[in-house]
This record gives sequence, structure tokens and C-alpha cells, in this order.
Amino acid sequence: MPLRQQMTDRREHVRRKERGMALLKPAHLDMPPVTGVLIDESQDGFRVRHLYADFHPGEIVSYIHRVSEGRARVVWHLATDGEFETGFEYLNVP
Repeated sequence: MPLRQQMTDRREHVRRKERGMALLKPAHLDMPPVTGVLIDESQDGFRVRHLYADFHPGEIVSYIHRVSEGRARVVWHLATDGEFETGFEYLNVP
């Protein structure tokens, strides 16, 4: 059974499919923003596909995408088909 099917979905809120550009800037690095594609979004966080290999769980980023902007924490990061997908948890949810 593939790893993706073995993983338990622990989300509390429904994800909504999204499309559009996302910019991600690691808080601790002096570098240009990482450009990616927003895949989906929920009340608690979002998922982005991109080419940056060095995100790590727990890392804080500044972000902007078509739904919102602010700060988020990396929850997971994995390689898929020569690209990367990263899941982020919103830090500035009211």
C-alpha cells in the first residue's frame, strides 16, 4: 500500500481546492521568496507545490496567496514527481 494511503488524515476542517501563486519566505533566511502553486486551503492551513527542497517541519514562514497572507508553520514536507509539496499551519488565525 502506498505511503499516502497509509497516512491518517487528521484534519479538523474541510480542505478547499485552490489554484494560484503562493509566495513563501522562510523567516530565518535572507533569501528571495519561494514561488509555488497553492493546491488547497482550509481554516487551519494550506498546501503548496514548489521547487524548494529545504523546508523543515516546525520552520516559520511569511506567506501570501490568493486567500490570505501572514505567518505559517511548516507541518510536513515531501518530494513528489521531481517537485515538493509542503503543508503549512496558519499562525495568525483569529
